[in-house]
Amino acid sequence: MLTQEQKEAALSYDQFASDFGEQGDRILTNKFVKARKDHECVTCLSIIEEGEEYQKMTAVFDGELSSRGWCIGCCMAAALYVVSDNPREIEAREIIRSHNEKKRAPAAKKARPHAE
Repeated sequence: MLTQEQKEAALSYDQFASDFGEQGDRILTNKFVKARKDHECVTCLSIIEEGEEYQKMTAVFDGELSSRGWCIGCCMAAALYVVSDNPREIEAREIIRSHNEKKRAPAAKKARPHAE
């Protein structure tokens, strides 16, 4: 569970700092909510389970309406980065993402039909 101060810091973190976007891109909502169903964290690919609190952003990017979510672990990393300007925590979440991608790769290969 994050404190209100940590939530505010996480919400102030620019999740898309490396993506310059297009004119007309805009954030419509950016807040903490409870998941009504399972979601996948945009940053680390961990599962955000139904009932868990997470950061949800609804925005228009590249002319498309989209919703994205971040797990509490990634929000904590973002909050720590905002406070300390040390990217170590963000980098750790990216390592978790790499691990999650590797775990899913064999399952994705099994799910694909083989061409014969």
